[in-house]
This record gives sequence, structure tokens and C-alpha cells, in this order.
Amino acid sequence: MAEELATVEAYRGPRRPCQDFFEDWWLIKQDADTENGLHDGYGYIENALYSGLDRLSHAVGFPYLHVTSGYRCPRGDLAADGTGNGYHTYGRAADVYEYQIRVIENRYPTPEEFELLEELAQMEGAATLGGYSDWHLHVSQMVDGGSAEKRRGEMNRKLMGSCVVAIMLMTPGALAAQERPLPGFDESQAVRMLRSGDVSAIFSVAHRAATDMTFGGPRASLELRAALVGALEQAATNEAERLQRGEFATEAEGETRLELVDAVGRLGDPTTIPILADMLADFSRDYLADFGELALDDVLRVVQDPDSPDGAVKEGLTALRFMVEDGSLGAASLDRVRTATKAHLERPRTFAVLGRAAQLGFVLGDPEFVDVVRSLAEDPEAIVARGITSERSIEFVRTHYVRALLAGNPPKPLREMRRYPRSFPRPEPGGA
Repeated sequence: MAEELATVEAYRGPRRPCQDFFEDWWLIKQDADTENGLHDGYGYIENALYSGLDRLSHAVGFPYLHVTSGYRCPRGDLAADGTGNGYHTYGRAADVYEYQIRVIENRYPTPEEFELLEELAQMEGAATLGGYSDWHLHVSQMVDGGSAEKRRGEMNRKLMGSCVVAIMLMTPGALAAQERPLPGFDESQAVRMLRSGDVSAIFSVAHRAATDMTFGGPRASLELRAALVGALEQAATNEAERLQRGEFATEAEGETRLELVDAVGRLGDPTTIPILADMLADFSRDYLADFGELALDDVLRVVQDPDSPDGAVKEGLTALRFMVEDGSLGAASLDRVRTATKAHLERPRTFAVLGRAAQLGFVLGDPEFVDVVRSLAEDPEAIVARGITSERSIEFVRTHYVRALLAGNPPKPLREMRRYPRSFPRPEPGGA
């Protein structure tokens, strides 16, 4: 078996009709609502996601997480505004809230509370999506931190009362896994699909281009490269227009952007740097860091632009940190990075931007920046003076950013922490 799988029970909220519930061979038939043919919230999730949610739950603290969705069959995913073939259909995504906020207080999180949970998830290596009408956080592609076996029993005890109940660990003898076959289309069909505007079709091609290096990656043809970049550019335009209109996001659009970023990033083509920089909010940071000096101008363009989204700025600061850690920047470039770092340390937009700038400054090692990190750790008023006034945000900056740095812990997110093994095993019920 390629990977261990866990079975979880999660409260899903209002049930959504799924006409192929009894046809999909991955579903656990005995968990079906046989009268109405609806999902009831059971399904396999990959062990790496289980482990990632375990770490995130510990970081959130009691009463931990409230998971509202895990595995979905393809039609169930479409009913939930997904692509029908996205991460939920592989057991590699979950939708979560803080249990205290969503269940005990019976309300949706504020933008700041959402960002606090999002930042914790990203520190654990998750790709995240937000902007939904109900303010849930979509997490996917979490790496396995190696703690699942050690802490599984503890997690089971902790989460019993919070609608996130781990039922059992499916051992290699309990399930037989097989690779989900790649979509059957040739290159000319793939190009037409990328230009079709159909997000499900675009996701399928982008996924194959990101996982099959005989199809995508450096070996991709010029026509396929152009179509992938064109689809990513169109996705960026669509997202900018959505934000301008103030509309809520759909999961299908978000997952398709993430997959297109991976597909374009894996081309390894320096001509894609500008569009990858425009997509920093969608986790292009690793690919930009790989380009080093070549990508510096575009990353700084985003980081220093007052009109850039906050998420793009913080991810840009992390991309710069990766470049510094790699030793890929010359003296003049490092001076430009110092200028950007100082600006965001003095006038941060959000607590997350302040924290990522503090990490970058600490890695640069300038005494001025190290002193700022120490002052942020020792004096909450130093954070308040920078416009961060919420008690939770102040404590987050001190605990998860600056005190962690001073304690000698590596800054998170780690380099390549989100680069997930790209094969998608699909479990088949059966066995003892």
C-alpha cells in the first residue's frame, strides 16, 4: 500500500444530495443514508492530512478543531462548488473551523480570527483557500510530520467531544490502494481543455501536468506550456475581478489556481516568473525561490506594492527568506531585501506580515533586525506600536514568530514543506 489511510467521522452540516453515492466504489456503503442517498460525513482521508490536522489541532489548543468536510465523492464535490475531481475526492483536503468559535459560540470567525487559523495551517505546511461565504478554511496537501502514530491515541481522546472523531487507522492489511489513473487525453485535447474555461477540465490537465513529468514539467511542449501559462493568467484575472466585485470565492476556482501554479512552476521556465509572482497568494513561493536572483525583481515588485493583497505580501516575504537561506543572492540584492524587510517591520499591514518580516530580518542576521525581534518578544507594546492591537494577534506574533526564532527553532513554513508527493492513491474498501 502506498500510504496509510485513516477513517474519520466529521460533522458535515446540511447534507447535500449525491446521486452517485451508491455507485462510487470508494464509499463505505454501510455509512450511507440508504433512504435519502445522502452523504453523512464519513470517508477516508490520507494519513498525511490526518497528521497535519493533528498538528494544527495542537497548535489551536483546546477545544481544538471543528471539521465540516473531508472526503467527497465526485458528484458530492460538485454539489459543494468543487471541481468534481479536486483534493476532497482524493481524501487530501478538509474544511475546518476553530471549534470554540463555530460550535460553542455559534458564529462565523472574523477576518482576523480566520487569518490566525490560516497562518497556523500554513506553518504546518498546508495549502489553504478562503474567501468563502461561511468563512471556513480549506486545507490541503499537508505533509506528514511523522507524529501520527505517536500521538494518534491522544488525538482520539482530545477530539471525542468536538465532532472530529478518529474512528480507526486503516493498516496496510485493511485496505488495498491503487493509483488513480491519469485522465485520458492527448496533448492537443489538453490544450483545448485549458482554453475551454471549464474549471473541472482545466484542473484535470493542470493536475496531470503537475504530476506526470513525461507530459508536463521541463519536457512539456511549447504549445502546452503556452496553454498552461494562458490558463493561469486567465485565472489570475478572474480572481482579481472577483475581489474587485467583492464576491465570495468558489472552491473549484481556488483549487484550480493552486494546481495551475504547481503545473506552471514545474515547467522551470524563467519566462513564467512574472505570472508566478502575481500568484504569490496561491503558494508559488517555492518555485520563485528556486529561480533566486532571476525572480528577485518580481518578488520585490509584489512585496513593495501597496496594492498587493496581504496574502501575496506575506508569501513574498517568505520567498525572499528562502532565497536568503539558499545563499542565492548577491550583496546588492541582499541590500534590496533589507530595505523591503525594514519597511514591513516598521509598518506591517497585518500580524502575519509582521511575523514573516521578523523571520526574514532574523535570517538576514543584521543586528538592527535581531534587536527588533527581541523587542517584539519582550515587549507587547512594541507590537501595539506597529498597529497590531488584538490580544490574540499580539500573542501569536510573540509565540509563533519571534520567541520561536530566539529559541533556535527554524522559521515556518519550512522550505518545500508544501511540496507534496504528487501521486494520488485511491483506497479500495476490503480486507480484514
